[in-house]
Formats: sequence, structure tokens, C-alpha cells
Amino acid sequence: MSNEVIVLVGLPGTGKSTWLQKQGLNEKACFIYSTDLYLESIAAELGKTYNEVHGEYFDEALNFMNEQLKTAIETGGTIVWDQ
Repeated sequence: MSNEVIVLVGLPGTGKSTWLQKQGLNEKACFIYSTDLYLESIAAELGKTYNEVHGEYFDEALNFMNEQLKTAIETGGTIVWDQ
């Protein structure tokens, strides 16, 4: 199997994630490598902000995304790097 890789580049807040949404690219359509999405979900679960969880959970987010990336590479399909 082969992969298509889309790498989003830009400063924070410049619309990378918004561009993804407009393209119809989401977690169901492809694998999105984004520690931010992981951290946002942890923050929501804990009732905290992204900034409050970033320091404590960043390594966990990175490890999780790296494991998911391995699976995405093995199964083929589109990988979006939104870091």
C-alpha cells in the first residue's frame, strides 16, 4: 500500500486546520497527525484549557500520534501532517 502525505506549514492561527475542514479532510477521511487535536481532547475531558494540559500531556500526545502514524503508514491512505 502507498500513502499520500499532505504537510501543512504555517504559523499558529493562520488557518491550517480550517483549510483541512474546507477540504473535507477529517479523522474519518484520513489520518491527521496533530498533537494539538489530541491535547484539545484531553483538555475537554478534564474541563481544562489547551494551555493548562500542554506541558503535562505533550509527551503522551506525541507518543500516541507516533503510534497512530505507524499504523497509518502500514495501512496506506492519506496522511495529513498538521503540527
